[in-house]
Amino acid sequence: MPCRRLTVLPTILALLLSLTLGAIPAAGQTSRLNVATQVRDKIAGARLSGASITCQVVEVETGDVLASVEPERAMIPASNLKLITSGTALLALGTNFSFETHMLRSGDRLIIVGSGDPALADPELLTSMQMSIEAFIDLWIEDVLASGMTEISELIVDDRIFDRQFVHSTWEEGDLLYPYGAQVSGFNYFGNCLWFYAWPARQAGQAPTHRVEPDVSSFLRFRNEASTTVSAKATNQIYVVRPLTSNEFAMRGTIRRPQAAPMKITVHDPPSLYAQLFAQRLRQRGVKVAAARTAGEGDPLPFTGEVIGRPVRTPIGTILTRCNQDSDNLYAEALIKRIGHDVTDQPGSWTNGAAVARLVLSKHLGPAAATQVRMIDGSGLSRENRVTAGVVASWLAMLGRNPQTAEMFRDSLALAGENGTLRKRFGDRDLTCEVRAKSGYISGVSCLSGYVTSPAGRSVAFSVLVNDIRQGEVSVAKKLHEDIVAVLDRYLSATDPRVVEGEEAEETVPQLGG
Repeated sequence: MPCRRLTVLPTILALLLSLTLGAIPAAGQTSRLNVATQVRDKIAGARLSGASITCQVVEVETGDVLASVEPERAMIPASNLKLITSGTALLALGTNFSFETHMLRSGDRLIIVGSGDPALADPELLTSMQMSIEAFIDLWIEDVLASGMTEISELIVDDRIFDRQFVHSTWEEGDLLYPYGAQVSGFNYFGNCLWFYAWPARQAGQAPTHRVEPDVSSFLRFRNEASTTVSAKATNQIYVVRPLTSNEFAMRGTIRRPQAAPMKITVHDPPSLYAQLFAQRLRQRGVKVAAARTAGEGDPLPFTGEVIGRPVRTPIGTILTRCNQDSDNLYAEALIKRIGHDVTDQPGSWTNGAAVARLVLSKHLGPAAATQVRMIDGSGLSRENRVTAGVVASWLAMLGRNPQTAEMFRDSLALAGENGTLRKRFGDRDLTCEVRAKSGYISGVSCLSGYVTSPAGRSVAFSVLVNDIRQGEVSVAKKLHEDIVAVLDRYLSATDPRVVEGEEAEETVPQLGG
């Protein structure tokens, strides 16, 4: 069978270097001796006037620090906080964990028991399954019909696995109508959003036609205040709004052409809305439903009854990928609340979820590390979150060398130039190593943390956190991220064993001379 042979070494000096350093640095590449210097030079040379920049680089296998710039300075992490959230979930819940949503028949009552699953009818996952939201709803309706239920006194959505603080108090109001600011519930559905589509009317000034997914038009209040324009110079200026505390939607603005993409807007109180939706669909199929509501204080906890239909299960690997690779905030928030519930046996909340995260950090990195992280939410949407580059890099290194978590956690991160939030990054970089990382952005903040892994499997974990970025300089911060990654790429390429595939089963002994 083929084996790997050591390349013949041409000089005694090369042999000595291979024995002392365990590798052969190539000309012009980065050795371990100057990684720290080059990282510092990149930061010093970045044209980010007034920005705060911290960085830490750690060898995954050994935990050795290769480069460090203000590693204990507290920084806003944006979506890099998802690395703490998802890693904690993997350690606390385990690699075999799945969210499970199921239905119970209790006498003439139908109970949908939520698990906090953020993937339930997730539009992105439905697209990958080539399934519409209406087809997904029909699966549950068919299960109820197959159970023989023809009259339901109450349809109850039980979302009590989480508290009912749907929106964090520190989130900015301007974010709350957009999908990335979706409410967080013990029963999540379709990303807790509605999708509106619109087409211009035949005549100028008339209201456009529209439809909504899922179709809630029969029981939800909607005002069509938009109008059609025929001006050749006009562009679509159409949008949907609602008050922050109700599901009264209004479509406004002007439209000239059919919308190329849906207008996505969050819903208020997802469990209540979707209780009405399922009740309405059952009535359409001939099932009498007297009332629909969410579980209350007077209801048993947990409900008991006969499980009907097919439970919907989402494995944690899928959850982590949507959380990290695609940076979906709802997934991160569901994870932080779910670990709070599972560890404390109380309704999951931002408070008990963050407490669990601190305990896990303390266990694996030490009490000092836990004090350097302030978790307000799970996604990083809040500007009140704080982490340090030192903790993030050490956390990544720990997860990366843990045989139980390493593969699943790394695979959940975006691959540079290939997918997720890094699909359009690193395209102009000639990298030898694999880069998997998590980006993070909110106004004035741009971060990147992850792994650089050589073809031979050696890895470094890195965290570059940039705060106080002036308007127009985000691209400069991103270039700095990529410049530092390029330094690490050259380091790993230079210090990896120089091996080639051979045809015989034995290694070739290095020969001196020519």
